[in-house]
Amino acid sequence: MLARWPHYPFPHPLFLVLAFLALLSPLALVPAFKGRWRVIKKPSHVIPAAGAALTLAYLVYTFWYVSIEAFTDHIEPMVSSVSWLWVSGKASLYHPLEAAERTSFIYGPMLYIMNGLVMKVLGPSAASAKLAGVLAASGSLACIFLIAKKRATAAVAFVYLGFSTLILLFFQEMSFWARTDPLILLSVSLGLLTVLGKRRGLGIMAAALTLGLAVNLKAHALLYFLPILTLVKTRWGWKALVLAAAAAGFIALLPFALPGVSLPNYLAWLGIAKAHGLKPDILLNTAEFAGFILLPLTALFFQNQEAGPGGDGRRPSYLVSLLVSTALVTLLAAKPGSGPHHLIPFIPLVAYPAAPAIARFKWDALPQKLAGLVLAALFLSACAIAIPHQSIRVPRLLRMSQVPVHDDLKNIMEKLLDLKIAMGYGTNQDYFLTFFRAALVHRGHPYLVDGAALMDMQLGGLAVPEATHEAIRNCEIDVWLIPRGAAPFSMASSYEPYPPLFEESFRRAFLEHYEIKGQSTFFDLWGCRGR
Repeated sequence: MLARWPHYPFPHPLFLVLAFLALLSPLALVPAFKGRWRVIKKPSHVIPAAGAALTLAYLVYTFWYVSIEAFTDHIEPMVSSVSWLWVSGKASLYHPLEAAERTSFIYGPMLYIMNGLVMKVLGPSAASAKLAGVLAASGSLACIFLIAKKRATAAVAFVYLGFSTLILLFFQEMSFWARTDPLILLSVSLGLLTVLGKRRGLGIMAAALTLGLAVNLKAHALLYFLPILTLVKTRWGWKALVLAAAAAGFIALLPFALPGVSLPNYLAWLGIAKAHGLKPDILLNTAEFAGFILLPLTALFFQNQEAGPGGDGRRPSYLVSLLVSTALVTLLAAKPGSGPHHLIPFIPLVAYPAAPAIARFKWDALPQKLAGLVLAALFLSACAIAIPHQSIRVPRLLRMSQVPVHDDLKNIMEKLLDLKIAMGYGTNQDYFLTFFRAALVHRGHPYLVDGAALMDMQLGGLAVPEATHEAIRNCEIDVWLIPRGAAPFSMASSYEPYPPLFEESFRRAFLEHYEIKGQSTFFDLWGCRGR
């Protein structure tokens, strides 16, 4: 599985925890270490400082990603393109299933609305398309720190923040990329932080708003809010829960009142996603990462005291809802193309019960010593995964950012000012060149076929409709850019069993009506025959 999905650098994180635990366990019997493992009472400044340094490094990393012109994921340029077309009033977010455009995806409208508004203010570019995700990730870390601090101390908050940052670094750019994940993380973090406040009205409103926005980003985001809704009910009763849920439903539906945002079409695309199925290998991998993220709860079960004001962190209702929501998300994350990164929003939810329990550790009883060693092994394991992985990932991103594909596209657009240009596809080996396709859309060029969206449609059993074939036969696109030297539209899907992404009838229609008219540094320019 990891050979096909290089997002996750270590296949068995729990095994790594066990290995570190075996190395550290003799320390539980060494009297010289008594008192040195107190995490909160008089903590060492080293670990909190390390947590702060890791967070700073993460923030630098995210804003550096904004500065490069390349996207590193094939869905990001689709989100950027659709967002810009919608906010410019040139296209709908969700086309009918039989429409010629193959660009619709199962994300909720709020993702496109938020990214589109940022691009509207700052101008369309790769940087402005990434900014919402990066700001959401930064805000989420601030909320996670405040949640842990509210439940424990600043020292514990910095320790947990460092752990959170390492978890986020497991997943390449997934915690801050131009997709739904960072925005859902912010919704969960902000919702939990506000519900922990003393103001009932504000807490209910915040729960409703953040839940409504999250569900409008991705339909299954409701599952992340089960623990938060449990807290609403625990603190303020059933009436508050019903009010928050009803208001959240209303907020989730509001974007569909906007022009170009069709609820029936969105539901139709969600229906296609039902046919994607689940993969056992992804399920097992995600389940292991779920256990890894939940490990800080180990501290909770070795405390005699209640875990915080009111004891909410140890109430069975919160813990049960947390475990149930984790299990359900783990199951949904087993869909092809998904995986453990869907667990990222659980980081703040774990902080709520774990932080105060960690704060009360004492190096006197053997069970607490063992729990402390588990947490130490967890932190070391996170370092052993995240740091080496990013030491490889960052140079790779740097090399990618130095490939002048964007400049090549600018030159093409300047030479072909009066023609409609679209990004086509070649082979899987040169697929990364098409990750720059949003640059064409940002300059007003058409957007007929998106490879990432088409993979999702094909997985759901939806074939390329006749209207798309007709658009090819009518040469509605003046010039298609195909990676240089590649056979047009010959790539395979990224999903097993890796079938050809484009049907033979589509490729035949393209070759019958288009021919190479020129070349650039990275692309062959295919123009309509006879023009």
